[in-house]
Amino acid sequence: MFHGIRYLFRLVYRLEKKYIVTLLLAELFQTLLVLLEFLDLRQKADRYINAYGFAGIIPVTTMNIGRLVSAALLVSVILFFDYRICLVYLLLSFLNLFFNACNKKKIINEDLSKAEAERRRAYIKSIFETPKYAKELRTFSMADWILGKYKKEAEQVNEYERTKNRFLCKNKMAYMLFGLLQQMITYGYLIYCTMTGTVSVGNFTMYLSGSITFNCLVLELFNSLTDLKQYDMYFAQFQQLEATLSL
Repeated sequence: MFHGIRYLFRLVYRLEKKYIVTLLLAELFQTLLVLLEFLDLRQKADRYINAYGFAGIIPVTTMNIGRLVSAALLVSVILFFDYRICLVYLLLSFLNLFFNACNKKKIINEDLSKAEAERRRAYIKSIFETPKYAKELRTFSMADWILGKYKKEAEQVNEYERTKNRFLCKNKMAYMLFGLLQQMITYGYLIYCTMTGTVSVGNFTMYLSGSITFNCLVLELFNSLTDLKQYDMYFAQFQQLEATLSL
């Protein structure tokens, strides 16, 4: 009877010890994931600050001002030709840029979310691929738990990729459609004016090259601004995580 009670107490003690150790390991696991994410975001933030700090913003700002001036001059040239084609061209250009803005913002958000899941997946994978953890995994029966965590993170990464690819496909089709419509209207109207004698061949070449140059300038300006916004989004997430860890 006494031996049976002592065996029961030992069994309860072992189970309780095993449960406590499992909780501690799980807590350590979550802490390491947070620190890993913090270091990764800090590295990105430092890189973006060094590349686009105050000294880096000056040339970018100067180039953007030059692009704005050039675009304004080209708009005045196209406006002198015909205000209707100018308005249509500007409308289609900004609609195209709006789709690009949505596209880039969506990609950044998906990449930020996917990066967290990828880091967790890589960390979990390193645990069950490292021989020194094999004894702990067998002793505390954590193999199924670890593999379940890995499967969950892998499925989440795949879902992020599927969502981003579906969005990119739809957005790319809309972008190409607006670009095609823009070129068709520009070329069609200029060819019509040339055939009716309203515009000479020389002016046709000038207006056509001006519209193409304007489109390139607007795209470069927009891409520059969205790149700076992208770095700001990365740094904002780093600051948020840093504030959370400092509490």
